[in-house]
Amino acid sequence: MHLIDFTAFIYLAHCVLSKEVNPATGGNTLRWIETIRIQAAAGKETAAREQLTVLVHEIEELVRTGELESITASQNALVPEYFALRLFWNTGEPHRWGSTLGVNVAHSMKEFGLIDHSLWIEEREPEGGTDHERDVPEETAFCEY
Repeated sequence: MHLIDFTAFIYLAHCVLSKEVNPATGGNTLRWIETIRIQAAAGKETAAREQLTVLVHEIEELVRTGELESITASQNALVPEYFALRLFWNTGEPHRWGSTLGVNVAHSMKEFGLIDHSLWIEEREPEGGTDHERDVPEETAFCEY
């Protein structure tokens, strides 16, 4: 079985996370979720599951550095070849196509099957009351690799 070495882009993601600031938000943080869904090709389910396990352990190192809050991996309850990796961020507005880490993970998982990479913004009640007018990016990034 072939496992991908993610050392190089884990290091790159660490460098980006330690310096990445979005001036458009004035330093305000926003919780957003980057979801990478994998539909493993026939015969590649075990390899995809093993690769996700390796990724989760390697990326958990970044959680201690700051902006990446947590990472989860899951398998669909009804369809065993469907997997999801979720990166929970606490930064300014998300980048249009996702984080460097998320884009690299999605790209590298293509060898196992179809990929859906999407960004989700957590809805929060603003401090001091309910204000339903909130700056939301005009376009929400949904991209397939």
